[in-house]
Amino acid sequence: MKIKMKIPVKSQYNFSFFGKSGSGKTCLLAALDMQRIAHHEGYTSSRLPLEVKLPTRESWDAKKEESDRLHKSNDHLEESKKLLESGEMPHKTALRIDFLFDYKFSSQQLGECQARLIDYSGELLEPQNAPQDIAKQLREQLQDMDGLLVLAPYQSNELNILQKTLGLISFSKPIALLITKWDQSAIPSHSLTPDDLPSPAHLDLYHDLINKVGKDNCRIFSVSALGETIEGKNIPKQVNPLATFGVLDAFIWLIQHLDTIKSERNLARLQDYEKNIAQSKKWIPYPLLTLQHQGNEIVQLFSKHSELKKRAKRAHRHASLIFLSRLVAIFPSIIIILFTLLSGRQLYLDQKNYTHIQRTLHHPNTTQSELKKSEHWLENYYYISPLSHPLSWLFVVSNGKAKSELDHLRHQREQQFWQRMQEAVSLEKKIQAGKTYISMFANRQRAHDVKSMIDKYTENLREQHEQHWWTQVEQADSEFVKLKVARAYQIALPHSKHQADITKIIAQLEEFFENQKELQLWQPILKANTPHLQKKMAQIYLQKKPEGQSAALAQLVIVQADDSLREEWKKFIMDYYDLYDNGYFLEAARHLKQRHTQDHATLVRQFISTVFNSLNEYIKPLIVARKWSDAYQKLDNYRYWPNEYKQGDDKIRALRKKVEKAQDRHLYTEFLEFKDMERAKNYLDFAPLQTMKKVVTAYHQYLIHKQNSIEFTLILERIKWGDFNDSDNIITVYMDLKKIIEKTRVNAVANDSTGKIGSFTFRKKLSDQVTIEVEIIEKNWLTNYDQNGMGTYTGTLEELQYGKTIVLTPPTDDFTNLAIFRLEGIPMSPDLPEWGFDN
Repeated sequence: MKIKMKIPVKSQYNFSFFGKSGSGKTCLLAALDMQRIAHHEGYTSSRLPLEVKLPTRESWDAKKEESDRLHKSNDHLEESKKLLESGEMPHKTALRIDFLFDYKFSSQQLGECQARLIDYSGELLEPQNAPQDIAKQLREQLQDMDGLLVLAPYQSNELNILQKTLGLISFSKPIALLITKWDQSAIPSHSLTPDDLPSPAHLDLYHDLINKVGKDNCRIFSVSALGETIEGKNIPKQVNPLATFGVLDAFIWLIQHLDTIKSERNLARLQDYEKNIAQSKKWIPYPLLTLQHQGNEIVQLFSKHSELKKRAKRAHRHASLIFLSRLVAIFPSIIIILFTLLSGRQLYLDQKNYTHIQRTLHHPNTTQSELKKSEHWLENYYYISPLSHPLSWLFVVSNGKAKSELDHLRHQREQQFWQRMQEAVSLEKKIQAGKTYISMFANRQRAHDVKSMIDKYTENLREQHEQHWWTQVEQADSEFVKLKVARAYQIALPHSKHQADITKIIAQLEEFFENQKELQLWQPILKANTPHLQKKMAQIYLQKKPEGQSAALAQLVIVQADDSLREEWKKFIMDYYDLYDNGYFLEAARHLKQRHTQDHATLVRQFISTVFNSLNEYIKPLIVARKWSDAYQKLDNYRYWPNEYKQGDDKIRALRKKVEKAQDRHLYTEFLEFKDMERAKNYLDFAPLQTMKKVVTAYHQYLIHKQNSIEFTLILERIKWGDFNDSDNIITVYMDLKKIIEKTRVNAVANDSTGKIGSFTFRKKLSDQVTIEVEIIEKNWLTNYDQNGMGTYTGTLEELQYGKTIVLTPPTDDFTNLAIFRLEGIPMSPDLPEWGFDN
């Protein structure tokens, strides 16, 4: 994360080092903070103590980043100082770490001044870095620098890299060229000049710097941070104090030079300020705040008791007098301007409103709302104080004319409301218009007449309303509608002339509907097609009509329905137990679901408490008979039981597990009995638990392997000799008439055995049949060949898995030799444990 380094409040300047790794930056920084031989001009330096805490990694920000850098820089410098004091060289500055140090410098001419020194990482000068990346970093890091210290070692072959990197930036502030690691015996006694530079490369670097910032802004310094060193070791001979040379001169020069530039700039600002004050005119009627602000800033530029500060204060006081004189001159002008603006604005508003009122009064389609707004404005204009619009009475409309137009407007509005009441097409609208007139013009002459007309219209409207209601009662198209309208009439018009007739009509219709209601309550009893429904409807009748005409008959219906229900219940129970006892548990549950009585609830509880034991007993014979589908179907029916009966999910799962175990064991037992492909596949495809899947799968693979072509090795393990001795025998083995093994010069020792004779590797199926022939022939000088034994075996390769001995007899049958064979490559049969022991 890149941050812009800000100088603390107590510091004044930012200086950065510019040099390759190994140019002496670390030694120089350490020497500035160590005990040194006193400077001949009395210059001093010391590093300021840290006043910030080491931050934690929580909520990291730029301020904490700077604190972290300061602490890391402090640790690095303390380590470098300890190494110097112990006679060792400090480590070079690590790449990608920018160190920060706050120092205090002092001299007789300068006094005390604080500065932050920034040691940028040496990676900026590494040649492998891209120029555009270096230039970008340099612009970011050097933009806040007040001065630059360029370090060029006394003996260096890489100044061209330093010079090229400097060419990537534009820097116009002071630069100090430090020729570091200068041999103390060759340090010049005078101020360093270009002629004193140790090489043409150093001189070329100097010319490049003065071309960039100017000759006055660049100075050369010879520096020896360690003083005289031990020969061949590059470490100081003397440490406490160090015999340094020139380590402070560059910093003191930079600070003094920057102070001089600042003083010249501040003096130029003061002169410009005095010139601006001299050109200002006191009579101009507005205060000039710019001179005041500039004066405050310029006074702060100079030291407390300097002549320039006194001069700046005098100029500031002069500017303040000009400011006060202009402020006094502008006050009356402001009052006049404000009065003119306010009166002019009121004049403009009054003219605009009065013009709008004139258009409103003479427009044929003007609404009452617009007329009322116009009346309200004229009324306010007439009664308001003249001081609020003094110009309006002169240039817009006088107070008397406003009163005349207000009276005319009121008369016009009253005439409109009177005309509206006269022209209303209905009594309701006439009454509404009259009430509106009274609310707005209660004190006018016509108000009494309007009230009388409202009373007349109200009475006429009442008569019309009463006749309308009576007509609705007379013309009702049904008894129900007639009763409804009559009751509404009785409530709406309690004092009408037809009130007695309405009361009689309501009484007759209520009696009629009461009889109809009893008939409606009895009809469901007659229509009920089940005893249960008949009893329910009869009970509803007695609840609503306990003293009704058919109450006794309703009681009889209930008694008869109870008798029928008892018979139905007996049949219901018999049907239920018939289903339950025959194992139809789903049907029994659905049968129970049809009834909802207290006795039925008892049956449901009994069903739930016993059904799973009964189901278990029913499953047992199915397991014995290996009727797996029937057993599973019986258990699967549980999914279709009514929800309130499903109170044994774990019991159903246990019963299913029991069936699955039995089926799984049976399929494995069949496989053990036959050990063939069919039973193995049958188990792997249909065994519900796959308890022995691992074992059966292995044996299934073994069976497949046996059916395929396999690589075998036939080994003639040895020849067991009979009762004869002979030498120089040739032993030959044929398979299917093809010679596969032959060994010569085999000696026969009576009743002894040979070692391994030979072997032959081939591919065949285990079920293939082969013919193996063995022949022993003796070759000697008397006869060409003597037959010493011959034998044959014909059979499958599987028969050879436990070894084979072939009897070899000669033509004379004098003795018997044995050829002992062994067959390798036969797949091993996996172990088949009992069910439940699959490992």
